[in-house]
Amino acid sequence: IYGVPCGTVKKIPLFSITVEGVHHEDLALLLDKMGIAVRSGQMCAEPVMDRFGVTGMLRISLAPYNTLEEVEYFLKSLDKAINMLS
Repeated sequence: IYGVPCGTVKKIPLFSITVEGVHHEDLALLLDKMGIAVRSGQMCAEPVMDRFGVTGMLRISLAPYNTLEEVEYFLKSLDKAINMLS
């Protein structure tokens, strides 16, 4: 997970991640097949990708209307997709 950790800093519910040994685009495509929309790639931030030494990231955005059940489904689906690709 990239970015400023939670704590005293207010953070929006947006997370950028990579998974070692798993390409971000493959992960995004599998999640899409499971009904989950994420963004994959450089996200118009190539200098940031260079700083972290990655070719791209997976970005997950939550909103106030997302339910706990949706978040739990996402986490289960992410785990399933990672297991399929590793």
